[in-house]
Amino acid sequence: MFWMLPRLYATIDGQGNVEFSTWGVNFPGEFEVHRSFSQGDRILFAGVHTDKVDPGVVAELVEQFREAEFFSLNDEYRAQITDNPAYILTINTGTVSKTVVDYVGEEVGMPVVVTQLQKAVDRAARTARWIDGADGLGAWLETNNFDFNSEAARILVFEGALEDADEQTILDVIDLGGSLNARTTHPWGVMMESLAMSFCLQPYRLGGPTCFPIWRKRAGLNDQINQT
Repeated sequence: MFWMLPRLYATIDGQGNVEFSTWGVNFPGEFEVHRSFSQGDRILFAGVHTDKVDPGVVAELVEQFREAEFFSLNDEYRAQITDNPAYILTINTGTVSKTVVDYVGEEVGMPVVVTQLQKAVDRAARTARWIDGADGLGAWLETNNFDFNSEAARILVFEGALEDADEQTILDVIDLGGSLNARTTHPWGVMMESLAMSFCLQPYRLGGPTCFPIWRKRAGLNDQINQT
């Protein structure tokens, strides 16, 4: 089964294998070069990612689809408006497949259970780690041999702050990474600052919240913070 937005899709098979993928971007390397950021995408960690969930989770999902009488729903619920995301939800039992397209569907009578199923698949696949930087991304990166000393890791911390990623995720990546004194490049141009300094200043430059509550959790950074 899977559900998708125009920019991403997530699938879970019967054995619990999860695949998360963004669209329209070619990633020559799975962990170092695949990091692609666009302010319009709202996806923190783009690319093609895999994981594993307990098959029991899949069985529970299938039961939710059965209870929702998913195969009796309309194939699409499409409001006559523009500039909104489409959600596509599919289940394939091996013998029969059913897809429901939701384009602002609740405005045209789509049962709320469709949205509930979308969220259920999302929770089971734990896509929020890759989309929003929810807690658990650091552990997943470590399991998949991500290079925490890389430029990609420094940009992940920086962008995670801008996108309000889970605080624990940011701290995990910092703890597993290299020196915060390293200079970094980010999508708005080269800033000749340490990651620690850039991380603190850039949200302020863009009118967003600062990182100081996070840095208070880490000793040894007071000198850099005081310099701002």
